[in-house]
Order: sequence, then C-alpha cells, then structure tokens
Amino acid sequence: MSRRLALQLLVLTVVADSASAGVVIVGTYTGAKTPKGRTVEFRIQDGRGRIASQPGQFIYYDHAKRTAYIVDMEKKTSFAVDEARAKQISAQLDQAQKTMEAKLKELPPERRAMVEKMMKEQGGSRSASPRKPLDFLKVSDDRIGAWPCARYRASGDGRKVEVCTAEADALNIPPDDVAVFEGFLDLSERMAGVPGPGSAAGGAAERGYEGLPLERQELRDGVVTDRFVIDSITTESMAADELHPPSGLKEVTPPGFPAAR
Repeated sequence: MSRRLALQLLVLTVVADSASAGVVIVGTYTGAKTPKGRTVEFRIQDGRGRIASQPGQFIYYDHAKRTAYIVDMEKKTSFAVDEARAKQISAQLDQAQKTMEAKLKELPPERRAMVEKMMKEQGGSRSASPRKPLDFLKVSDDRIGAWPCARYRASGDGRKVEVCTAEADALNIPPDDVAVFEGFLDLSERMAGVPGPGSAAGGAAERGYEGLPLERQELRDGVVTDRFVIDSITTESMAADELHPPSGLKEVTPPGFPAAR
C-alpha cells in the first residue's frame, strides 16, 4: 500500500468515526382534512432537520437560526420562516378569523349555523385570541407501539387534548436532537398562536407534562380534529446536504411579510 493511499484511508476513517449519527422519526398524521392519514418523516442531525409529508414538499429547519425553510420542489421555491415571520403569520391568521367572524354575523341564523358546523367538521375553526395554557393531568400508564408512555389529558377553549409521553433517553434520542425536534414544533406553534418561548410539542403554553409525546390528539365536540402518533424511531447517518435546502431555489416572500433575518 502506498503512503498516499494509506493517508487517504486514515482521513476517511477519522471522518467516518467523527460523523454523528442522526435520528429518523416517522409518524402518521390524521385530521379533519386528512381522514385517511399521511406519513410524516423527521430527519434530524447536527442541529438541522428535514420534515417531509407531501410529495415534492419539504420543510428544512436550522435550529441555530430558529428558522424553517418551506420548499416546493415543483415550483422550485423556498420560503423562510423565522420567529418574526411566525408571529406575523399568526397575527394575519387572527385578523382573517376576525374578518370571517364579522361576515358570519351578517348571515341569517340558519345559514350561519350551517357554515359554522361545516367549519368545525373541516377543522377550520381558529380562535382569534391566543390559546390559554392548559392544565394537564396524568390519567394512566399506557403504551404506544413498543414504548411505555404516560397518558395526560387537558381541556379548555372548547377543545380536549390528550398526549402519551416517554422520556427521550428511553427512546434513544440524544438531547441535541431532542432540542431540534422540539424547536421546530415550537416554531410551528408560534404560527398557530400559542405563546412562547418554549420547546414542547404542543407549545410552551401546553407543556404541563413530562417527556416527549409519542401520541398527541385534539378533540372538539367529541370529534378528533388532529392526531399525530410516532410509528418508528431509528438511527441513521445522513449526508450534510440532505438536511440543507437544495441550491438554485427561488426565495419568495408573500406580500405583507417582513424579510427574513
């Protein structure tokens, strides 16, 4: 073996040994608009994440920047959402809700009741004010798949929320990857109007329980409007570019939104 080849092999070995393995979390989401369910995949490594749930559409998350990049591969576009934009998205959704509520009041009572019923069935109802913190109580020990979990329940704002949680170390998820997973969920909750800061599935206002949710579901009027359950958690080393938005995408900023920082 030549000296040069031996050196190259040594370098490759060191790089391979120093590369950190990532975590792949796969779950199933069902909701009022997706009754048949869809698969959601979180790929996390080295402070970054990639979420896939629709063909050709991805969300890349940079935890250091607290920024998500919503990518549409068909349109070749990328839309960056940092904390400032997340707050503005929430504010605009609140304003749209207020406008809709004002228009509903102008409808005849029977027509208004029919539209409100349809909105609830489709999961389209949203409170125009920030969600209030929920008080979770542990109700039982349970199991989701292969994992034991603790089941908690809470109610408020016309909804009931139920989670079944497990400690991250019991799931073999490193603390750094937990931070990325929760950081992305927290940013998503800011867009939904849950006050922050915080790092919890369901938002800081709903923390009220220990561990990571293996299952979370929300009910309104006895109907499950949103449910996410984790099906598998595996370890996998990923190439760095797999967790970065592809190059050559057009950055888009919808009218009325601030420029990303």
